[in-house]
Amino acid sequence: MLVVLWSLGLLALLTTQLVGTARSGAQSAAARRDQAILAAAAAGGIQQGIHWLLTVPDDPALVSFPARIGVAMVTVTVENQAGRINPNQATLPLLQALLVALGESTAVARTIAEGVVDWRTAAAMSVAGELKAKAYAAAGRTYAPPGRLFHSIEEMGLIPGMTPALLDRMRPHICLYLDTAVTRDAATGPVAKAIASLDEDEVFFPGAERIFAITAEARGFGQLRVVRRAIVRFRPHSAGLPAILTWERE
Repeated sequence: MLVVLWSLGLLALLTTQLVGTARSGAQSAAARRDQAILAAAAAGGIQQGIHWLLTVPDDPALVSFPARIGVAMVTVTVENQAGRINPNQATLPLLQALLVALGESTAVARTIAEGVVDWRTAAAMSVAGELKAKAYAAAGRTYAPPGRLFHSIEEMGLIPGMTPALLDRMRPHICLYLDTAVTRDAATGPVAKAIASLDEDEVFFPGAERIFAITAEARGFGQLRVVRRAIVRFRPHSAGLPAILTWERE
């Protein structure tokens, strides 16, 4: 009798565990499904932003609008990048002028601008005329500038003298995906102030580029959210399809 009762108790315990495991698995599968649905909606939001830009007559500086995609509510934000500075192509005077416009002293701005140029230039000697490796070692760095273009804005934080706070102030005014250093006609704020302080021969001013950052935030299923971001290059109006230069997720 005791063996029978013990066996029944063991079976009941195993049944409870199996039910719990099945329920947990079902919840996990449902969560993955909900995440996938929101990811698809966010991707659709990027396409909504592209379509919207193809239909407007004038390029906006910053626009945000809601969209219903399936069961998700998506907030699409379109931000023009043309008025920014490309640190991979900007001249040293332009970089220094931007830093001054952001509140840095002339000396600090010069040092950091030189650091940006040194990072992207394949030479052993710095702009200031000293060995790059020696200057980095003196600043307590265990690395030297690689002599190539910046792959991300975050890499600029590796330059001696660049603080997280300063990089955060620069971030809204720089873009790595521009074909040229800066576009005067599209510049506003600190970038426009920096350009105004320069002579014509210190920076080249091309026509406006049509490059936008499109961010789509999809929400649904309680507190779930998925964010997608793309940098998109548009050709002049009616001159071909846009190209997605980078695709990111939060």
